[in-house]
Amino acid sequence: MARKRSLTKIRAEAELRRHRVLQMILAGATQAQISASESVSRSTVTLDLSRVLSDMARLHDGKANEVRGLQMERLNALLMRQWPRAMQGDGPATDRVLKIMDRITQIQGIIPDKPLISVTQQNLQVNQPFTFTISESNLDDGDKDIHKASALSQAT
Repeated sequence: MARKRSLTKIRAEAELRRHRVLQMILAGATQAQISASESVSRSTVTLDLSRVLSDMARLHDGKANEVRGLQMERLNALLMRQWPRAMQGDGPATDRVLKIMDRITQIQGIIPDKPLISVTQQNLQVNQPFTFTISESNLDDGDKDIHKASALSQAT
């Protein structure tokens, strides 16, 4: 009668496989190559990768907040030293204060890294005469100097 593997041993083997999967991904292997190498399905490779990445994110999330807090304390200390001089009109101190404030807004995520609005400009090149119609205007009757346009004759 074959012995059953213990649950602890199965979990340990899966954890080791997850880290091998991560190492192979980092080395540039595809999920199909990893699947063949580990003798598991591609869906298992996907799940392993997802699990190990989320474990790493949880592990480092607290560290990122700690580093962010430390950086904020350092920047605030610098800001407090430069602020009085900047408020007295010292140009270089003002430049430093603005740079420090910019760094603080970046760390805190106040200013997005991408614009919130994008504008596309299109230029038309017209080689012949054209007409256009203004359908609405915000002019009231108080503008006596502006005359209403008369209808244009049709071009033949």
